[in-house]
Amino acid sequence: MEHNFKYELYGQQRERRAKGPRFELSVPVRFQWKRRDGIEHAGSGTTRDVSGNGVFINCDCVPPPGAEVELIVDMPPMDGSRKSAQLHGKGLAIRVEEKDGRPVGFGAEMTFDSGWKIEAPTWIQ
Repeated sequence: MEHNFKYELYGQQRERRAKGPRFELSVPVRFQWKRRDGIEHAGSGTTRDVSGNGVFINCDCVPPPGAEVELIVDMPPMDGSRKSAQLHGKGLAIRVEEKDGRPVGFGAEMTFDSGWKIEAPTWIQ
């Protein structure tokens, strides 16, 4: 049964990628999730890319596909300001990437707090 669930998640992922652009962005991120037994886990890493409906996080502590995830992305200051911002999101872990049998990151579908619109800011280019 889990195989079908994973297949559905991967199919949904392909549909999401077609909906909008992803922007390469490497900034610190903190995240948390609950296991099925209710135990909370937390991790940190860096974003690889961000879109209006998702994020990929490079890290070695990953939630399993299907886990509900909350995250905080620490955005760099913009427009020469010293003031930084945070991007908050909630969503679903979709896939885990591995290298040599060890997790190196995960992709998640996210709904970010209102007020943020993910576009390519001038400082990314």
